[in-house]
Amino acid sequence: MSVTTTATATITRADESIIVHGYTWQCIWSVQDDDDTFWRVGLADEPYSESSYFDEVDTLQEAIEFVTSSHSDAEMEEMAE
Repeated sequence: MSVTTTATATITRADESIIVHGYTWQCIWSVQDDDDTFWRVGLADEPYSESSYFDEVDTLQEAIEFVTSSHSDAEMEEMAE
């Protein structure tokens, strides 16, 4: 993981990965600006399969739960291919 701090935000590039609903996800990066954290997450094997940004969540687990709750099982299987 590498962390860069600018005048207004902290940007974290993380290799951290977790398994949620049977899929291994990783945090591609997160940006913390004041009280908001923005996330970009993806499947570990296909990091750009999901390029989503979230500011409603505070942890990688929550970001990934948000992604997986918005996709059907069939969509998840298609992304993992």
